[in-house]
Amino acid sequence: MGKASAEAPAVVVWTLSTAELATALSTTFVRISPARAGIVTDQLRAVLKSQSTGRLVVQAASPAPQKLQNALLAITLLPESGDTATILHVDWIHPQKSSLPSIPSTHTNSDGESTVGQDDTNSHYATLKRRLGESLWQELSTILANRGMHFIQWATDPVLPPTETLDSGAMDAANRWPQSLQFSQIGTLEYLALDCDGHGQWPQTNRHETSLPTGHPDESQQSNSPSADQFSIDLEPLDHDDPSQREIFEKLVKRTYIDSLDCPPLERFRTVGDIISGYQTAAAYAPDQWYIIHEKNTGDSAPHHQDARPGVGCLILAQHPGSSPLDDEPENPAAVIELVYMGIAPEYRGRGYGQQIMQRITEICQRLSAERLILAVDRDNLPAIAAYRAIGMQPLFRETVWGRSVENTTDA
Repeated sequence: MGKASAEAPAVVVWTLSTAELATALSTTFVRISPARAGIVTDQLRAVLKSQSTGRLVVQAASPAPQKLQNALLAITLLPESGDTATILHVDWIHPQKSSLPSIPSTHTNSDGESTVGQDDTNSHYATLKRRLGESLWQELSTILANRGMHFIQWATDPVLPPTETLDSGAMDAANRWPQSLQFSQIGTLEYLALDCDGHGQWPQTNRHETSLPTGHPDESQQSNSPSADQFSIDLEPLDHDDPSQREIFEKLVKRTYIDSLDCPPLERFRTVGDIISGYQTAAAYAPDQWYIIHEKNTGDSAPHHQDARPGVGCLILAQHPGSSPLDDEPENPAAVIELVYMGIAPEYRGRGYGQQIMQRITEICQRLSAERLILAVDRDNLPAIAAYRAIGMQPLFRETVWGRSVENTTDA
């Protein structure tokens, strides 16, 4: 019994103070890419700047007695509204060097140095890692459940397919935490971007008269973009105040998920209603940029009422503000347009509609004086990637997204 107790010291879990967090951030990012470290830092800076520190849950777990240098760190961000929390970072506070004088010698190497933070085959290290991870997750999941969270998302450096290799073994080791904490891989996303030219013009939008989405409130305003004759689709703005249209839209989104190549495992965790609600609670939510996509009436077919036409698919855009050198306004509310979701129903796939929708999106970017279009796509969704690259979108970076439901631990 004494030996077992020595090999399994008690675990302490606590909430970090601001000073402890500042200390931890100086060392804990060494095993993730500079891009990932920059993303996490920017998110933390934005929360601190907005004085919304109550949205941050910063926990650490270490073998007793409590010591920062021996601890496993988890930084989690709660949403402003909604039920989805985001893990920003999990790793040792000192991934490369730790000192554990309170841990038996079974947790040191031949030179007397601690093996905490080193991903090796040492069974004692593996046991310690598992116990710290379990303790940290138990405390974190209880906090999140009490705050009304039902789902946790987590983005890491990309987990590469077997045909590719990592430049850094340390980066690979840092990516093992999601599996250790029993998160499921949702998909690996490729982030793409397209910028307007130096004159504020968007690709293929400088020689024709625009065709705004049917029924759009700004339809009377004209700008330079492709003529309507080039398209066999119409974009109908969604009327969020019309319950029947909302129902049509949700059913259409559900149809586009059939045999979708875009992060299919997500459906195990979130319903269509959950996903749509998540889009609506995002800071960049732009209700006037949600569209039902229709085929145009052609030939001698009888004219249909707009709502009666079958939906080809759906389109959801978001807007991010930013100062713009292209106009006199100090801030452009739509400096960056984000393609949040574009889906096509199965029976309409393979007709080239994806590229047409992308051309219509550049129209919208032109009309809103946007400077950049951004999106994320599952790296396995090759048809969508082809449509995006066809208009000149370029890769920015990749990340792997993970998910896990939050269990109601209060009933356990």
